[in-house]
This record gives sequence, structure tokens and C-alpha cells, in this order.
Amino acid sequence: MDIKAFKMDGLGNDFVIIDQRSQDFNLNKDQIIKVCDRSFIGCDQLILIKKNKEIDADVEFYNSDGSASGACGNGTRCVADLLSKESGKKEITLLTASGSLKSKILGSNLVETEIGIPKVTWEEIPLSRCQWRFKRRSLYGLGLANPIHRQYFTDFCELICSAES
Repeated sequence: MDIKAFKMDGLGNDFVIIDQRSQDFNLNKDQIIKVCDRSFIGCDQLILIKKNKEIDADVEFYNSDGSASGACGNGTRCVADLLSKESGKKEITLLTASGSLKSKILGSNLVETEIGIPKVTWEEIPLSRCQWRFKRRSLYGLGLANPIHRQYFTDFCELICSAES
């Protein structure tokens, strides 16, 4: 079986992008981990492009540990650039597990993507095994589509925590 795949990078993140629009097949967790392994092909995330009749494409994101991710801004920009070069369109819309993401092609290898409204309530920012040691009471969180994109802003607050994958 021939697989149409690309290796791309965006702002320091690198991706293996597999185009499944003409031939859909499943990859299991072990296969995803193998593709992402730097001793094999290697990447931060594996991205699958799938056919969508209403918008440019569906996109699935997988982290290097094989877990699914809602979306990735840099990966979305890479896919949008790829699809734009293929179609000649200057605006690309992709459907991800985190919702519809719109990208604009601004120039050669320059893509802007709207990644949506950040999550700001603690119920929307999944955490596990957290301990808070407050020296003051101000703590603010900001979550985006991918669990690795979480920021915690503190005023003299120590946080010992691990994010859910």
C-alpha cells in the first residue's frame, strides 16, 4: 500500500502528515508511536487528513505517546499550507476534534490560524494529581485545544501538577 505522507515543521514543532482523503485506513496506538519515534521517522505529532465534503478537510491529531489531541495550531497551519498549495485557495477550513479552525494564507510559508477562544474555567482545563501551595491567592489558568498548551499564571503561588493526556 502506498501512503501519501509529508514531513513538515511549524515554529519548532515537527509533524508527519498522512493524507487519507483518497485512501482511509486505521493506525493503532503502537503504529502512531512508531511513526513518531525519532529513531524511526520522528515527530512531535502525527496528523491525518481526511475527506470532508463540506469544508476543506477533517484533521486528526495524535501526540507522540499515541494519545489523541483536539488540535494543534502549528500543525493546523502546516496542513492549511499544504492544502492551499494543492488547491490554490487562500482560506482553508479544517474540522478538528476541538472544532472548526480557519486559516488564511498570508504569503509564502506564512499562515495565520484562528485557534478559537481559550478555556479559562478550571472545569475546562483538565488536571490530575495537583497540589497547590499558596503564598498568595491569585491563580489563573488558560487552556487551548491541546493539553500540552496550558498555561498557569500565579502571583507567588507554587504549583506541583501534571496535566492529563
